[in-house]
Amino acid sequence: MKHLGIIIAISALVAIGALAFAMPSKAPVTPDNPKTPKNNYETMWKKVKENLEKNLPESAEKALVAIEDQASKDNNQTQLLKSWLYRQNIMLFTVEEDPEQAFIQYIEEKVGQLDEVHNALLHEEIARAYARYLDDNEWRINENLPIDGDISKVEMKYWDKESFKTRIDQHYNEALKPVEALKKAKTEDFMVLYENKNNNENYIEYEASLFEFMFHRVANYYQDEANADS
Repeated sequence: MKHLGIIIAISALVAIGALAFAMPSKAPVTPDNPKTPKNNYETMWKKVKENLEKNLPESAEKALVAIEDQASKDNNQTQLLKSWLYRQNIMLFTVEEDPEQAFIQYIEEKVGQLDEVHNALLHEEIARAYARYLDDNEWRINENLPIDGDISKVEMKYWDKESFKTRIDQHYNEALKPVEALKKAKTEDFMVLYENKNNNENYIEYEASLFEFMFHRVANYYQDEANADS
């Protein structure tokens, strides 16, 4: 199996990671201190979501752009990343053909614009977006033949399965590269990116460092893949 090596590597890292989690780290890395108060961002996000609930995607997009502009001004990279990721919800309303592909293309253009911790989070989210696309369209993708040349110029619905797997592997690999920076970062400082309150509390308690949080998300993907192939 082509991806067996990656699965084995992830399994091996579990033992290494368990030791690393127990080791004390140096000064923690935290998100940029926002100039705009937290409650102001919460008010701005409420406006975005209310507009979407009212089926007003254009108004929601304007409110989202306002958050993106404010986050850029404040150098609040966590809020900036959240605004980029949330755009997928708006694209479902505004992009008529293949909004999932449109989102992946949009978000991949953002790679390299953030610090190494936020960039790692971005890579992990891109990998998950490719995996979702593959899951949602696997019935059709399984019939596709391998494509020679640059597949980025080809509509994703025509990609073969291995092309998706390759992209997923690449982004997960990049997500775990800044090991030391991820170990120093606290998971709780980045939970604003994720909206499930109960799960967030569990992550903060059991996956205190962002490396633990990211590692387990990546490992879970490859474990599911191994189970599906068995």
